[in-house]
Amino acid sequence: MDYQRFFEFTPAASYIATPDGVIVGCNPAFLRLFGFRSVEEAQAHGMASLYLDQQTLADFVKRLGVPPVYADQELRRVDGSHLHALAGAVGIFDQQQQLVQITGFFLEESQLRASRQGLYEALRIEALERLAGNIAVNFDDLLWIAGDRLPASDSGLLLARMRETVRSASLLRQRLLAFSRMQMLQPAPLHLNTLLTRLGAMISRTLSTEIEIVFDLARDLGATMVDQVQLEQIILELVENARDAMPLSGRMVFKTENVTITRNSACQSAHDDLVPPGDYTLLSVGDNGIGMDDPTRERAFEPFFGTKWLGRGLGLSAVHGIVKQSRGFIHIESAPDEGTTFLIYLPRTEQEVSCRVTLLIVEGDEFLRRQMREHFKRCGYAVLVASNGLEACKVAAGHEGQIDVLVTELVMQHMIGPELAQRLLMVRPSLQIVFLSPTVGPHVGNLVEHLRANVVAKPLLLSALAATISALLGPREASKPSSLINETGGTNV
Repeated sequence: MDYQRFFEFTPAASYIATPDGVIVGCNPAFLRLFGFRSVEEAQAHGMASLYLDQQTLADFVKRLGVPPVYADQELRRVDGSHLHALAGAVGIFDQQQQLVQITGFFLEESQLRASRQGLYEALRIEALERLAGNIAVNFDDLLWIAGDRLPASDSGLLLARMRETVRSASLLRQRLLAFSRMQMLQPAPLHLNTLLTRLGAMISRTLSTEIEIVFDLARDLGATMVDQVQLEQIILELVENARDAMPLSGRMVFKTENVTITRNSACQSAHDDLVPPGDYTLLSVGDNGIGMDDPTRERAFEPFFGTKWLGRGLGLSAVHGIVKQSRGFIHIESAPDEGTTFLIYLPRTEQEVSCRVTLLIVEGDEFLRRQMREHFKRCGYAVLVASNGLEACKVAAGHEGQIDVLVTELVMQHMIGPELAQRLLMVRPSLQIVFLSPTVGPHVGNLVEHLRANVVAKPLLLSALAATISALLGPREASKPSSLINETGGTNV
């Protein structure tokens, strides 16, 4: 009686069968696991119906003995769906050692198998992250040596290609570090609306003129603690991804909103991570391009996985790495021909957002350089200075914080202004550009249009330069004290 009660109430799907697969008896857990409505229905189907491959069943039966035999098996329910289970069984033999009966059980382990596979995948990704991080670190010396030894004054085709190769290697290094989560972040309170507004010119430069750009920004958006340079890299990667998805025309939407996640409203992020309860700033970047099917969407953040003919498959992996290192979460919503939307959840912060603006001034004349530095310092700006393009690159590379505006001569020794601007835009895509030029001819106009830059004529009025910078910074500049903005004077430099 006790054995019968145990057989009926055990959670294991237990059964008794003959060697040829006839089910003699089974318990309720067996019926539930395989979807049978009654013992009679299970007996009508038999053990053979549970196996995808009859050879698997035959091999399992051959192994049976008095000691229990165990195996991981893929089985089939009565409705045709598959499941993974741990199968255990013992054989009952007669005096001639002939198998006469099988007593066994199944324990479903579909969830355990998925968890185990997730662990294996996490370990594999961790190993790749360490490898990518070590490769990126070793890139440093090579890039600096190669970059410093390129004669900047030589405009030959070979040297131009060499410089482009160094810049491409530098970008790859940044992506490797982002993917490996080994880069040093400089988080600071930031308003996403301000950043997106200032990135407008960069986004326009990247996308086709046939693509409509829409900003749907929440007015009361909270601040988030994030590294601005890394967030700019995220946005740039997503813009490039959308551009490839809309080769001819389309629509791209940037949306921000405050989101509170509760236990009842928990949502999934990439790799099935749950977004924990809390207050978040949600940035969604969407397009109406070709979209992704489910297999592609599930693998989108995998390293070296990509659907494009060109590229190294590190763009979205780097995005995922930066978001995770920033204590955030990212999720993709996409379907074929229905576009793609990336949802990025970043923790909100109550810390004050600094309104201090940083200028990088590149001027060859030492007197003028000192005049501009002192003037804009009095106006409340943080000011970095350099005498030429090469020095400006080193100053920018050594500055850990953000740089908002580049003010540079158009024509300089070693490196012209547009080349300097292009180099800095690769790593600081929200940078605003102001060229100082004694003439504004057609050639200058073309450069200005390409870089979405502004030109202030020399000899210049500092008041005109200050007004141009103020207009570029928009809402952020408006938050500064008016006395500082208006303290421009009329000095003719």
